[in-house]
Amino acid sequence: MTTTSIGMASLDKLTDAQLTMIERDMLLRAEPELQYTRFAYVRPFAEREGYTDTFTRMTALSAATTALTEGVTPSGESTTLTTVTVTPDYYGSWAKVTEKMEQMGVFAIVDDISDNLGYQAGKTADVLARTVLVAGATTQIADSAASESVVAATNILELDEIFNAVRQLMKNNARPLAEIGNRYACIYHPDAWFDLVRDAEVRALGIHALPPGEQNPVFGTAMFDVANVRFFQSSNAYINTDAGAGSVDTYHTLVIGRQSFAIVGLTGLIQPWQEGGTDVEIRPIKLIVHGKEDYGPMDLYSTVAWKINQGQVVLNANFLIDIIHACSKGSNA
Repeated sequence: MTTTSIGMASLDKLTDAQLTMIERDMLLRAEPELQYTRFAYVRPFAEREGYTDTFTRMTALSAATTALTEGVTPSGESTTLTTVTVTPDYYGSWAKVTEKMEQMGVFAIVDDISDNLGYQAGKTADVLARTVLVAGATTQIADSAASESVVAATNILELDEIFNAVRQLMKNNARPLAEIGNRYACIYHPDAWFDLVRDAEVRALGIHALPPGEQNPVFGTAMFDVANVRFFQSSNAYINTDAGAGSVDTYHTLVIGRQSFAIVGLTGLIQPWQEGGTDVEIRPIKLIVHGKEDYGPMDLYSTVAWKINQGQVVLNANFLIDIIHACSKGSNA
């Protein structure tokens, strides 16, 4: 120990470390809204029920417009069954916490790591679903461009594209989602939000719908309703880097109908949809904490982990539209 005489006790005699207070609460992380598992047809199954789940659809019968002949039994109908299969798999991650950090650090480190891992579990489920939805949806390219590779910087998201997607869903007899008031759902990027709310038609709808305020479907915050579609914003929306003309990034905006896709997995291991935005805590469906006593005679560290079991599949591409477009605020150079 070194003893130092400092004379008068004043702050200027203390080191920076002695004058620094450490806040014990972690600051918010920049975390996108997680939307892609939100509108799934979720089908959990119990242990030892098999490894692959199969969905079956019967083809609709045509109208029977031929009049019956007296005393004659008409031919019976021939039904066609279509099946879709999906095989879930396990995903997970973990972190190690040393005994010294847990006992002598100023943070509630196990809780903080658990929160971070929980969001990781939710984002993993979100990205897994997003990948399958984008790959399996019916494609609609902005301004009727020939392909994604020729999408130009000017082919941005406008209200007409939303109308066209809804028209196609209605032609395909896709039903809207009951859980959001019998509307279709749209998941889009903040860059797409910027273009859409600046569309003159959207502005006109917002101005004439209600006075600006919380109830106004355009001038609200992150969500609004137009053309029987409810919009959900996420910076986790898919961007295909340099996929358009030149080096234009293409954005994928999904318009979703009922039973367009499914998520399956073992009961108790399917990560449930949670809001997942900044300052919203997500906990994984299964948080695995192993204490120090599980790791050898010295008890030098513990672990925190999560694990999910998930598979995702497009059930009917006719009920799911992927609008491919550029954004004025995107990378277009």
